[in-house]
Amino acid sequence: MNYFTLFGLPVCYLLDGNLLASRYKALQRKFHPDRHTNNHAYEHMQAIAYAATINNAYQTLKSPLKRAQYILSLQGLDLENTDHTACHASFLFKYLKFHEELDAIVHLPDSEKEMINFKGRIYKMIKKRNAQMTFELEQKQWKSALKTLCELRFLDKIEEQINQIEEKNLGL
Repeated sequence: MNYFTLFGLPVCYLLDGNLLASRYKALQRKFHPDRHTNNHAYEHMQAIAYAATINNAYQTLKSPLKRAQYILSLQGLDLENTDHTACHASFLFKYLKFHEELDAIVHLPDSEKEMINFKGRIYKMIKKRNAQMTFELEQKQWKSALKTLCELRFLDKIEEQINQIEEKNLGL
């Protein structure tokens, strides 16, 4: 089942998060397995499976990265091997440099200002790539969108590392 169809939404990268959330809640109210406990076992199992599909669809569509992957998968593109093959060598080199820079920042005695600057640069790149992804998907430039997806995946990994470092520094 197409996740966009499930939520009654058009297939597009830019989604109204509030609309998605309200449609998710409405579907959960209607199909939650607890509402079907008095039904036959088969109907209850169907409700469990449908609720799982609704949850998976919601998790996919609420994440811009997962949403882009899903849209590209609807076009029949192979997403399993995009981490390294779709990205340009220049971006991969830049990605490695980001890791080195992040590692250097972590080992500085007073790294807060440097981390803020680094984080700002990464978020700016993510924002730029998201705008690029929007354009490429709207224009049905699937191969370009695949390259942008690859870059967004790598940037997402850097963002995760930044968040882990910040949580560690805050003692969370």
